[in-house]
Amino acid sequence: MARVHQSGFELNSLTANMEWSVIGAAGTTITSGAARSGTYGLRISSMTSATQAGVLYKWLAVASTGPYFLRTYLNVQTLPSASNHIISIGSSSGTVGGSPQCKITLESNGTLILRNQSGTQIGSASSALTTNTWYMVELKTDTTAGSGSRIIEGRLNGSVFATTSSGTQTNSLSFSVGGNLDAEAQTTGEWWFDDIALDDSTGSFQTSYPGSGKIIHLKPNATGDANGFATQVGGTAGSTNNFTRVNEVTPDGLTSYNQSGTLNAEDLFNCENSGIGSGDTVNVVMVGMRMRNDTADATMAVKCEIEKTSGGTIAQGSAIISNQTTFQTNQNNTPHNYTLVTYQDPDSSNWTQTTLDSMQIGYKVTTANVNSMEVSTVWATVDYTPAAVTTSNELTLLGVG
Repeated sequence: MARVHQSGFELNSLTANMEWSVIGAAGTTITSGAARSGTYGLRISSMTSATQAGVLYKWLAVASTGPYFLRTYLNVQTLPSASNHIISIGSSSGTVGGSPQCKITLESNGTLILRNQSGTQIGSASSALTTNTWYMVELKTDTTAGSGSRIIEGRLNGSVFATTSSGTQTNSLSFSVGGNLDAEAQTTGEWWFDDIALDDSTGSFQTSYPGSGKIIHLKPNATGDANGFATQVGGTAGSTNNFTRVNEVTPDGLTSYNQSGTLNAEDLFNCENSGIGSGDTVNVVMVGMRMRNDTADATMAVKCEIEKTSGGTIAQGSAIISNQTTFQTNQNNTPHNYTLVTYQDPDSSNWTQTTLDSMQIGYKVTTANVNSMEVSTVWATVDYTPAAVTTSNELTLLGVG
């Protein structure tokens, strides 16, 4: 699997299972003002005492050993008045921050502390964070060894600040970012999150810490090689306009979608230019979509698709059997993991600015029945590392700016 999940909050939604599995209560907002890259980021502010704020993503149905490597970017605007649980990998799927097996807290002096499942500090605190500055924070858990020999590790801007190889934590299936994740009595503080990624150690790419990266979404902006979904709802009529019904932010469900029940019906769309630099490194490209079956039948299947240029080789994700009459993201049920994850283009060459800007994305009916598959939104999520130092209010470190 390698890259398990990534999110830059670019769907601009706090609806459960749109982009995140569980949403915390008061104090959780998505806003362009909290973006490090792309358009949106997560803002934690105006917290309610003893109430979790933030988001949780569940990537597994059953907790597993890992190792798992979580990356998030953190920008502290206002410090909390006391220690606050802000990042965790856990075994709970129903409560933001619940049942953490390892976690990071933000202290009132601006340092980060790595803690185990019981809240006990591991190693030393990090150096103090400067407010209004983006930092890359990473968290690792590995329970492949026996209890008492398990690994928990925290990194700041790529350097380990605390670690243990004598952990007793259990297996994990979710991660959370936010504030008051231990239901602390805290109302003070504001911090932002963006460019989140989770890796495991399988496969040939992204098998350890995600490292530096920025996440953007590329949306359809023109007709492509195929316009096979013949029934449309919303927008202008005609198959050449199919892209207009699947490119919105936030996904609008029944308001506009493309529909077909025909075997091998396919839509492919050109996308907006990436805007990245010619020397930037593209780490991961994933294709996601919101879809439903107009009548649940446990048979109709659709696959996400990507090609690097018109007429080129097409890569497909695994089949999605959408036995749901409500729109779902990527999968029929939780976990809603992406089904099409690429580290290279369909011809096994590295993605570049040029091929990102010429690529097409879409979907295809691969198993038909008497009903129809309806697709409301499709997008490509791209994780990339800038080639050179930038000058901004971020740290001027390679790949962090």
